[in-house]
Amino acid sequence: MRRALTRPLVAGLVLLGVYGALAFTLAPSGEVADVGGKLATLRVMDERGQRTPDVGYWAENLDPDGTLHPLAFTARVGDTWAQVTTLPMLYAAIPLWEVGGARLVVLLPMLGGLACALAARVLARRLGSRHEWAAFWAIGLATPVLVYSLSFWEHTIGLALMLWAVIVLFDVVERRSVRCAGPVAGALFGLAATMRTEALVYAATTVGVVVVVLAFARAWRAVVLTAAGFALGFVVVLGANQLFERAVLGAGSRSARVAGIAGGAGNGVHNRLDLAATTATALNGFSASFDWIVGAVALGVFCLGVWLLRSPARRLTGAVLVALAALVYLLVAHGGAWWIPGLLSASPLAALGLVFTWRRSSTRLLGVLALAPVPLVWASQFSGTMRPQWGGRYLFVSGALLAIVAIVELVGSTIAWHVALAAAVLVTAWGVAFVAYRSHDIADGSEQVLAVSDAAVVSLDLHFFREHGAAFNPSARWLSAESTVELRKAAKVFAGAGDDRFTVVAPAGSRLPSTLHGYRRVSGVLIARDIRPYEGIEAVRYTAG
Repeated sequence: MRRALTRPLVAGLVLLGVYGALAFTLAPSGEVADVGGKLATLRVMDERGQRTPDVGYWAENLDPDGTLHPLAFTARVGDTWAQVTTLPMLYAAIPLWEVGGARLVVLLPMLGGLACALAARVLARRLGSRHEWAAFWAIGLATPVLVYSLSFWEHTIGLALMLWAVIVLFDVVERRSVRCAGPVAGALFGLAATMRTEALVYAATTVGVVVVVLAFARAWRAVVLTAAGFALGFVVVLGANQLFERAVLGAGSRSARVAGIAGGAGNGVHNRLDLAATTATALNGFSASFDWIVGAVALGVFCLGVWLLRSPARRLTGAVLVALAALVYLLVAHGGAWWIPGLLSASPLAALGLVFTWRRSSTRLLGVLALAPVPLVWASQFSGTMRPQWGGRYLFVSGALLAIVAIVELVGSTIAWHVALAAAVLVTAWGVAFVAYRSHDIADGSEQVLAVSDAAVVSLDLHFFREHGAAFNPSARWLSAESTVELRKAAKVFAGAGDDRFTVVAPAGSRLPSTLHGYRRVSGVLIARDIRPYEGIEAVRYTAG
């Protein structure tokens, strides 16, 4: 059996089988944030038999700016109400949706996870490891790759493309194998950039580091061919995607997203430093100003403990330190924290990679490629929802490269490796359990509230309808509001649509106005308990008059 698992086809099918089994623990009608928006788009496209990713807007005439669109963050792109951030993955998912709906489209991120695991195996082999299959299984099942393979995210696909681009450029440095390396790596990074904006940063820093290394080695031919070829491949793919977006939407949605993020880069130094600390070591179990420090200390103690476990004379001390770090995680779990936003906190193997990456020249190169983009990613990453995420998703590539280094360096040290792997598996299982629980939480909560609501509903939780995207109804009179001002605007929209009553969905205990644009609040507040991140949801009815 063990020998069979070292055959690529068998190993790939087994890994996909594990992903598939775990994916069935999630509720397909309850997805977190962007995923719900993508599923809503696929649902509308399928029901209407259209090939344009237009989710529509029933109140377009009453709210032309789309401020109250039920799917929060829906953008008006040309004549289209677009909820998607990447077209290539969306169109690849259409035939899967038509066959198997929300359950089957998850095959795409699963294949992305498989491609990441295969890339890890190849990189481990490039680093001279005899345990390349350990890298395959550990990256596939004991890192955030597993968490992001179970929902309709584009993260694993983007990561896989960038890892394979790193392999191509790594070969240029180590073997001077130029040939078509530049254009291939550039095209891979370009395709990744159509899905993940941080790919722009990783592309620039990766090719920059490689060119500098080649220049120091006086490999001038390789410098020119790699840099020029990379630029060509990158520009061609991004240009093709831009033409694709304009043909489908009438405008470039990805370029607008990049411009928006770039425009906010560097704004608020204190805020950026806070986000950097959060996405590095935060555990989400303590106050925001203190949480990342606890995470950093716990990870430092854990890494020192694993380091000492490699020495028979220091194993007892190492075991005590590992136990102390585990105690911190247990305290965080006992406190009810689910999200682990820190890259290193959610991936113990990546944290260990920071320690071991400087031991050899080849692993040092991977360490530089992993760390060079980090400051730029911190300066430009989206500044919202940093704490409610898993494992610093904008630093996904850095975490994977560091984890691969740790695997290569540790797998020969039996006790240290087993402890490190166990820690990685347990933390990753934490993430999978959270995603599964959260998906059912969202699905059950949405069904409870909508079952007792009027046909017209406005939610003060921007993500309420978006997270229920797989069951989204574009004709339903739903709106989303972020403030009391927008809530009053929503009442005006309902009045313009001729509704004599509507329901406001809000966190339990919200202080809602007694009157809204001619509507009055009536008795009979309905509360759904024990759902969502707060205690419950109120469904408060307003009637005209």
